[in-house]
Amino acid sequence: MGLLRGTAFAGLGVVVSLLSACERQARSASPPPNGLVAVIDLDRVARAIGCDAVIAARVQGYADEQSNSLNRLRDDLREQLLRIKAGFGDEPSDEQQQNLAQLTARSDLQLQQEITKARQSAEQLKVDLVLDFKQEVQPVARRGSSRAGFRS
Repeated sequence: MGLLRGTAFAGLGVVVSLLSACERQARSASPPPNGLVAVIDLDRVARAIGCDAVIAARVQGYADEQSNSLNRLRDDLREQLLRIKAGFGDEPSDEQQQNLAQLTARSDLQLQQEITKARQSAEQLKVDLVLDFKQEVQPVARRGSSRAGFRS
């Protein structure tokens, strides 16, 4: 996906090094003992370089598109039901009313299923973007923590 670009990617090494060094200095002024493993807070790194905002914006944009699509589907289903109801005339028969009730229930179910799919796909997009970010950050984070004296 390429969440890290240009100066953000170049600055990532600096951020990781600084975060590692600050955490290490907070515990001790001496270098870390051999074998000590750095734990890098990727949420903090994402905030520091703005990737959290990029991810949030992309997920929100996708959710907005899905919302517009769902609104169109709702309106289309409503129009179909109104046309069918109008075709029954002023006094629909019991069978026609039953048909309309079944069609309404199917329309409601279809809309609910689409809403569920949209939510799941938005969540999956967020997961995918976070995984992409982690994969992009990992090599830089390893280099930064190694320079700070931690084991990779």
